[in-house]
Amino acid sequence: KLMDSMSICTARVAQDGALYALQHLLPWADGKRAMMADRRNALLRVFESGNLSFELVSTGAYFAYLRHPFAGEPAASVAKRLAQDHGILTLPGTVFGPGQDPYLRLAFANLEAERMGEVGDRLRGCV
Repeated sequence: KLMDSMSICTARVAQDGALYALQHLLPWADGKRAMMADRRNALLRVFESGNLSFELVSTGAYFAYLRHPFAGEPAASVAKRLAQDHGILTLPGTVFGPGQDPYLRLAFANLEAERMGEVGDRLRGCV
């Protein structure tokens, strides 16, 4: 990432920083990657456990894309209600383009794996 912010002719300090990172920071990066995989797997378990009206459409390392169960209600309205009434911050799918009204994007990367069940509890509580 350091190299992205440098001009085409990379400064020596950027080369030294990149070399240091490659030689010393890979164990740190591996730990972070494992932590994020644990969080994603915990979220998947929440949705696999059933009895959620929200459908997990897709997930990456940091975000999940959900289909909300409120037919005909705009995603922006659902996102607002989730934030105000249930403490769940999402982005309406319409932020990402037309035809995305039944979808919400949920960021889960900052929630510890052992607390991921709270997401399911809150989603169940809003239906």
